[in-house]
Amino acid sequence: SNTFAETVLDSVTPGDRGMWATSVVDGSGTIHVAYQDALGDQVMYTSYNGTVATPELVDDGTRAGDRTHNVGAGAAIYLVNGTPTIAYQDGLKADVYVATKSGATWTTNAVAQGALLDGFSIAVTTAHGGTPMAAWGQIDPSAAPNRLLVVKQP
Repeated sequence: SNTFAETVLDSVTPGDRGMWATSVVDGSGTIHVAYQDALGDQVMYTSYNGTVATPELVDDGTRAGDRTHNVGAGAAIYLVNGTPTIAYQDGLKADVYVATKSGATWTTNAVAQGALLDGFSIAVTTAHGGTPMAAWGQIDPSAAPNRLLVVKQP
C-alpha cells in the first residue's frame, strides 16, 4: 500500500509551526525534530518515539540590549554523542547559532557573527568521524562574487 500514517507533533491555536523543519533519527529509533514557530519567529524542538513529546522552546530570539530577533530559519538538527543539537540562522543579524540540549535546558551560542551575512540553507553532517561539519550560504556585500559557500566545524 502507498499510504502513510500521519502524526501531528505540534499544533497550537493560533499557530504556524513547522517552518524549516529538519529531523534526525537516533540509534533507538527516536525521531528528533527542529523547526520554527513562524508566528513567534522562535526555534522549537520535539521528538517522537511512538509517543509525541511535549514541544520545547529552544530560542525565543531574545538578545541582550536589542529587540527580539527572528530566529530559526535554515535550521539543521544533528546528534553529537546522542545529544540533539540545532544549527540555525538569527534572521535579524544573519548570524549562525548552535543550540545544544542538556536535560531540559537548551544553551545557544553564536558560531558565525559579524559583517558577513551567514546562515542561508544550513546543512550539518556528523559522518566525518563523528565530528559535526556545517555548510551554509554566506553573503559578503564587499566581495565579487558576493555569494559564498562556507564549511565550518560548529
